[in-house]
Amino acid sequence: MTSFLYRVAGDLGAAAINARSEAEADHASRGRELCVEMFVRLTPTVAPDSRVVA
Repeated sequence: MTSFLYRVAGDLGAAAINARSEAEADHASRGRELCVEMFVRLTPTVAPDSRVVA
């Protein structure tokens, strides 16, 4: 799931750069932000003592 979100965020970033209108760019940018937010939430973090915290 995280690799999917990572790819989609990249595609939406490219769509925002290549957008033909301001609304299209805003829509793609917001979609990218949401994907990145979900990616961060789903990615496990490593605690200072090297334990994985899900």
